[in-house]
Amino acid sequence: MQINFTQVEALLRSFLTRAEFTYPGPCPEADAKLYKLAIEESIRRGINQSHENTKPYFGPILFNAAQYTNTSYGHLSPDLQMIICIITACLTYIDDAPHHGYIWDDVAKFQHRFIRNEAHPNTVLMACDDLLKEMYEYFGETEANIIVTSAVNVSTGVMFEKLGMKATESSYADFYRDISGAADLYSVFIFPKNLPISTYIQAIPDLRIIINQVNDVLSFYKEEKAGDNANFISFLAESLQISKVEAFQVAADKAIAAHENIMRILSPSKEAVECYQKFNHGYMAYHIYGKRYKLEELGF
Repeated sequence: MQINFTQVEALLRSFLTRAEFTYPGPCPEADAKLYKLAIEESIRRGINQSHENTKPYFGPILFNAAQYTNTSYGHLSPDLQMIICIITACLTYIDDAPHHGYIWDDVAKFQHRFIRNEAHPNTVLMACDDLLKEMYEYFGETEANIIVTSAVNVSTGVMFEKLGMKATESSYADFYRDISGAADLYSVFIFPKNLPISTYIQAIPDLRIIINQVNDVLSFYKEEKAGDNANFISFLAESLQISKVEAFQVAADKAIAAHENIMRILSPSKEAVECYQKFNHGYMAYHIYGKRYKLEELGF
């Protein structure tokens, strides 16, 4: 059934109003500065800039990672921002494997090689492997464990797409999203190391929902235009036998409820609340202003 994009625009605007979205607007100068530094850091980490397989990484993938980091994690120190930028670019590269057949087999073997401490023939995957092992230098043991587990699961989520099966269970849509979205990793990144994990650990289930569902809602237009059905909203619509617009509303409602829970859970810590609010508004801004999601076509 053909999607009515005018209705999608109205739903998006309603969602942003309910989410009390406020952000000053895009910051192209800051995005460009971080992107330039990220290119230098990527090369320093051994990613081959001239190889055909890595060209997508150095182009829009790395730029989008810089833009995402600058808007969502601008409250963190520059060294942590760089780590988030590079790992985001690496994970996006992995997530895009179905569109770049030449790295498919390497992505399928990523977790196996990571565990066995074997070299990856692809320099982006090798840099990702090395950076994940460095997480213990920047975060506490528990936080780093969450980050690493969440990151390696992305490669598993990519393999699900190759199964080509029909989604019949709504719980599968949630399972697929949790595996493929790296939401636990990005939840931990929100808070600086000086903030004890006990301050925010109970909010992580709802942070996972925010990160996943906000992305599902704000990337819906892009994916629908591209005919991409390997996403949460499509799986949910298929499994519940409802329209995609109805599934969109389910995702939006889940995100709003999660936001309210997070604010309540974090309320004893002013610093935790401030970190979350800066992230949340920046995260939405990244989707709204970033070229990747094409929302300017709807007038955003």
